[in-house]
Amino acid sequence: MNHRAKSLVLMVFGLGIAAPSLAQETSSEQSLGEVVVTARRVEERLQDVPISISIVTQQEIQDRDLINSADLGLFTPSLTVNDHFGPEKASFTLRGFNQDLYTQPTVAVYFADVLAPISASATNAGNGVGVGSLFDLENVQVLKGPQGTLFGRNTDGGAILLVPVKPTDKFEGYIEQSFGNYDMERTQAVLNLPINDKIRMRFDIDHMTREGYEINTSGIGPSRFADVNFLAFRWSTVIALTDNIENYTILTYSDSDNHGFSAKLAACNMAPQNAEQGIGTFYACAQLAREQAEGHAGNWDVENNDPYAQSRQTQWAWINTTTWDINDALTVKNIASYAQFREALRESLLGDNFIDPLVPGATKPDFAVDAIGNMPGYDSSAQSTASEELRFTGNAFNNRLVWQAGAYLEVSDPIGYDVQETTVILNCADPFTFQCAGEGSQFLPYFRTHSSTQGLYSQGTYKFTDQLSATGGFRYTWDHSSQYEASTVNSYPTPDVPVATCQNLLGTPTVPAITEGQFAPCGQSYATSSHAPTGEVDIDYKPTGDTLIYAKYARGYRAGGVADLNPYFETWKPEYVDDFEFGTKDSFGGPLRGYIDWDVFYDNFRDQQINANLVSANEALFVGGTAEINAGHSRIWGSELDASVELFTGFRVNVGYAYLNTKLLSLTIPTFPAAAGTLIAAIVPEAVAGQGLTLSPKNRVNVTGTYTLPLPQNIGGVSVSATFTHTDKQIASTASDPALEILPAENLVNLNLNWVSIAEKPFDLSLFVTNVANKYFYTNVLDAWPYFGFESVTPNEPRMFGARLKYHFR
Repeated sequence: MNHRAKSLVLMVFGLGIAAPSLAQETSSEQSLGEVVVTARRVEERLQDVPISISIVTQQEIQDRDLINSADLGLFTPSLTVNDHFGPEKASFTLRGFNQDLYTQPTVAVYFADVLAPISASATNAGNGVGVGSLFDLENVQVLKGPQGTLFGRNTDGGAILLVPVKPTDKFEGYIEQSFGNYDMERTQAVLNLPINDKIRMRFDIDHMTREGYEINTSGIGPSRFADVNFLAFRWSTVIALTDNIENYTILTYSDSDNHGFSAKLAACNMAPQNAEQGIGTFYACAQLAREQAEGHAGNWDVENNDPYAQSRQTQWAWINTTTWDINDALTVKNIASYAQFREALRESLLGDNFIDPLVPGATKPDFAVDAIGNMPGYDSSAQSTASEELRFTGNAFNNRLVWQAGAYLEVSDPIGYDVQETTVILNCADPFTFQCAGEGSQFLPYFRTHSSTQGLYSQGTYKFTDQLSATGGFRYTWDHSSQYEASTVNSYPTPDVPVATCQNLLGTPTVPAITEGQFAPCGQSYATSSHAPTGEVDIDYKPTGDTLIYAKYARGYRAGGVADLNPYFETWKPEYVDDFEFGTKDSFGGPLRGYIDWDVFYDNFRDQQINANLVSANEALFVGGTAEINAGHSRIWGSELDASVELFTGFRVNVGYAYLNTKLLSLTIPTFPAAAGTLIAAIVPEAVAGQGLTLSPKNRVNVTGTYTLPLPQNIGGVSVSATFTHTDKQIASTASDPALEILPAENLVNLNLNWVSIAEKPFDLSLFVTNVANKYFYTNVLDAWPYFGFESVTPNEPRMFGARLKYHFR
């Protein structure tokens, strides 16, 4: 553990160690459906909310050793992840709604009612659950379906709410130490400190290191990838300004600094279709053969060609919420926030280490196919996000009408210039000082991205009788995005002597090697705006106090965007969805205690944003890439189940299940001017009309059984649990090698043992194992097949195990 982490932990621990101890309390009621959620921006019992919701408790986060976005997606039905660039950069997919490249999230993530910091990164970093977020939470709420009325950002897939524990009026806290395989070490500490009857504070720290599970056999760069090294800190305070005005402030900070993630070369095209594929096939097949011959073809063996490989993400946020209860019928809430996100990324994207097999004794790669990095003094992405929301909540007609209304503003601005330097088919001793050679190119995009969202909304629920109520909501949203990019392409006819031309490829004169003062000759600006009405209507019927039946219609919308990466595809339009849903929620007691929530849904999905691969027609000018196109009309339907049942005293079963049936009904590949034919030979979308959508398995089930042993109180509470997760096969990309485009089915088993209040002392012990059978599979495919003739995959996480010891005080 580094010095700053140790100092913070010792401070928290030192303040709490002398406190009187008390055994940690658990609530079986929460596991049986009495969870309070904020899915409609007010506190309600889960079983009273007409929305399909999955809840992940803090205990489940610990038991399953969840660290980042990818981990959360493994154990939540309906929720999958796109971890194209590694687990820390994963984006969420719900009900078939995907996010790629620079597009807005289809599933927005909120922490304490505020949207996660926005990023302009091309690697999907940011915009989600950052490392260090998944601790000291009330719960994580996964809301399924369009969230187009009450939440800040319009989304068509859903929303994820991270609800932190709010400072309480009790002096309490804990310190927890974890150890595990791959030299895992993690320290978490929480201190809740009531200053007086008006002010209370809470301090949180989370620090974790773990050796990487990917073994780099190339001898170039780090010896391991997929390591963990982060520090997260959270401070929150609640001040009662008056008897009816409360101010709640949160300051968060996290820093993740590791070697990043490496793809694994998986296949080569034995029948190349052009010269570029022929070169890629020759080297890729040779690498695969060499790995087999040298015994380096293990499941988590990878090869790297980047000596500078590194991934660092830093973000901090300030959130301030002021609540004014004017009277019993009216509350005003103001939520203001400011956040910054920074990423520095250097990695070889495709897991290639192309050594010429025809040169005896050769040990160094001839070239790197596709490597990215950030130029010294610049970030790959550096973006600030500010938001302001003013909300009014009230009731009328003897509480028969409960209503909300408000306004939302969000502005994302760049912090300087972002630079994501890319070398394609070059051999570079040091790309950052232009020491390169080869027939490929070096791309240097210096860009600044702005975006803004404004919205006005209102929603009300009217209770006609004690059993029947109706909800109507409306929102109008305005979105705008713009990007300025000043980029050059360096070619190397003479080794280490770059010749720079403008990247716009449309006839701009040659300019000298780029410096900041010479941005203007290559500068280009693009912008796009969109606006749309969204909303929902639903009818709720409660035949009994424990049963809810609801029918719902919602309109969702995801804004268009801009990214000046490829000619003729700089902007794209919004997409829309009409969602129809019917569901029931039942709670029950007696011999069997628990709840069962079930729903069916149908989505009409239009103007779908789909990622496409651009195949080069002239490698000297353009070597291919990806673009976002509005290409599809899809239909999506399915069903979801969440249930928790106590079958007998001490034994509880939780079940989550999702069935998803997706189909791309039509696909229109956009046309472009004839002049573009000199650059682009073909557009290959990552979807095919008549097939299902990517990352959308038909069946997904998660079953957890927990048994609490009937032991005397003086021993403590001991429980054992096992979780089984099955995910059907799913489409990764239709642009990939046909043998790899289908991700295989996954079956995972996790085990956990918890011993709380050991011998009536303030200590808890937990033992955990994830991926018990150490199964290997790939979770995504990188689409290099169309233009390079080989394919790489994203390996899953192997077996992890460890132990946690917690001391808690009160």
